[in-house]
Amino acid sequence: MDIEIDDIGRLTGRAALGLFVQGCLDRGVITNGLILPTMAHDDDSVRATIAAAEESLQIVARAAQGNTASLPPPFGPSSIGFID
Repeated sequence: MDIEIDDIGRLTGRAALGLFVQGCLDRGVITNGLILPTMAHDDDSVRATIAAAEESLQIVARAAQGNTASLPPPFGPSSIGFID
């Protein structure tokens, strides 16, 4: 399955796909936009992949709505420095 995301809200399709891929990677699923299940994937692997994809698409939706404060770096805020 090839994941394609059109421009959505404030995001280009390419940026949205980048957020999706990064979200999946952060959740242990390696993809470049292709999801290729095989007989080697057990039910737990399939469930984990679906959960990672759903969570990653929620990140894309928040970004498309302009809610970047809730996104992980580098798309949202990051702490640099300190307060004394």
